[in-house]
Amino acid sequence: MASFWLSGRIVTPQSCQLSSANNIINFGSIANGELSLSEAPAGKKITRSFEIQCSGMGQLVTASLSLEGTPHITNKQALAVNERDDIAILLFNGEKAIAPVKPGDSHENADRIPLMFEAGRGRQKSAFDLTAYPIRTGPSVKPGPFSSQATVVFDFK
Repeated sequence: MASFWLSGRIVTPQSCQLSSANNIINFGSIANGELSLSEAPAGKKITRSFEIQCSGMGQLVTASLSLEGTPHITNKQALAVNERDDIAILLFNGEKAIAPVKPGDSHENADRIPLMFEAGRGRQKSAFDLTAYPIRTGPSVKPGPFSSQATVVFDFK
């Protein structure tokens, strides 16, 4: 009688990461009049292009991303701002609004940004644009700093 051992390691074949070190959007100083009070963005905006480096992307794999962050309490399409409720941030990819997915919630029905990849040998690059619009959520805004954050979540199919 003979015995033999089998072993292996399960790995996720695809992985992606933001390759740009410039992942901060700084609005600088904003006058109250530059903030829109609606879901139709107007006024101050910043568009940033983010590069993505992926590996293990086979020909049959498609990828998209969604954004995870805290939705504003009264406008679920907007990203909440830390410790303030008078400002929120709308996020767009082109003309498409990208609502944040609450941390811990499923991304199954999330607004997605599709990724298009350059051909490569197991490593591919892609990029996406994100436009951020700060908006006011009431008649006035208190002066002072604000900040928020969102996490990029990749989905492979």
